[in-house]
Amino acid sequence: MSGLYVSKVILGAASYGSSKWQNWILEEAEALPLLEYAFKQGINTWDTVRLNIAVPLADAYANGLSEEIIGKALRSYNIPREQIVILTKMYYAIDPMNQPGISQMRDKTKQHLVNRLGLSRKHILDAVAGSVR
Repeated sequence: MSGLYVSKVILGAASYGSSKWQNWILEEAEALPLLEYAFKQGINTWDTVRLNIAVPLADAYANGLSEEIIGKALRSYNIPREQIVILTKMYYAIDPMNQPGISQMRDKTKQHLVNRLGLSRKHILDAVAGSVR
């Protein structure tokens, strides 16, 4: 046991990002109040985007923007970072042009995805750095 407290309810942030990526995604202005409300209700565990656990969905959640919105919520509402547990995943490539579908690509030789896709040491370290950022 690590002693880490994880709330019984976990807030899924997969739908926070830009509706330009997918039409069902909540924009930042809609997502921020939900994060504040969750924290005030004692939901201290938020699931977001980068380290692959079982299913290779990975960086597909809102193309990585959900993590940026969580960071903004922490700053905007003065939520102490040490009181929040952030779950994160990675596997697919993040598309800097925010094009739907590129995060689903699996062929590392296409679209300049070499070292930006999969579970190589380089991609894992890049994904961790991106998540922390």
